[in-house]
Amino acid sequence: MPEVPLHLECLAMRSLFVGSDGVRNGWRMAGWLAITSLTLMGLYALRTLLSDATRAFASESALGFIGVLATTWLFLRWEHDTLSARGFALSARTARELGLGIVGGMVAVGIVTLCGWLLGGFHWAWSPNASARTVLMSAGGMLAVGLFEEAFFHGYAFQRAIRGIGPRWAQLLIAALFVLAHPFSGDNPRSIVVIAMINTFLASLIFGACYLRTRNLAVSVGSHMGWNWTLECLGFGVSGHAPTGLWTTVLHGAPGWLTGGSYGLEGSVITFGVLALTCAALMRWKHPREEVSAPASTPVQPAL
Repeated sequence: MPEVPLHLECLAMRSLFVGSDGVRNGWRMAGWLAITSLTLMGLYALRTLLSDATRAFASESALGFIGVLATTWLFLRWEHDTLSARGFALSARTARELGLGIVGGMVAVGIVTLCGWLLGGFHWAWSPNASARTVLMSAGGMLAVGLFEEAFFHGYAFQRAIRGIGPRWAQLLIAALFVLAHPFSGDNPRSIVVIAMINTFLASLIFGACYLRTRNLAVSVGSHMGWNWTLECLGFGVSGHAPTGLWTTVLHGAPGWLTGGSYGLEGSVITFGVLALTCAALMRWKHPREEVSAPASTPVQPAL
């Protein structure tokens, strides 16, 4: 077998790691994920050293967002880019879109709960721990969750995936990772777990589409927060976690696929219907804003 010249081997290795615009997108994503993971591990380890009183003001989600933002800033500095160009802008427009997202998430949960209630799936009882402080603490906690998860899943890695494999495949890749990052264990029937996984997948597609249509993370953060916050306040589990809201949900023995059972409404077929319709609507949403730093030769592709 003829021996491959050394210079050709070097060129092949270089093409594996370096493309026409520098280090390939896949390697940048891998590097970002590795450094972000190490940063988060360090921050979470430091959190265990805090007193109980101090730790209450430094949630894992809040620290996670700080870690993701710091790593993203470092990578963007290396690439001569800015956070504002990557969807982290602070402006009046961001505030409006954040509010729009929150309202959208709340309306979506309202439709799901109204349908479930009309179908006789549950009713509500006032929670003994209900207070204005409970609502505010829930809002702050869910805002931190929205910031962390959207920055992690639809920030740098998602945007690099868009450049590398296009928006459709990037959406599917990140949605699959989003599902894997959520817990589906417990005593829930397999049917509910399957529905919950599909709904989580659709939710990621919706959050990703919000970024693709606006080139800003504000709408996705807001809708993520509004969805989780409203679920918790109404007494439903959020991704299988027990709620601490204003009301307690009393199930009427309806099928689990209708109410989501102990997992919460995210395991309901009603939620599937609402999320599927939302995905369809976002696919038809036309927005003139394009990605600021995308190569001029890269064609704009549909979101899903």
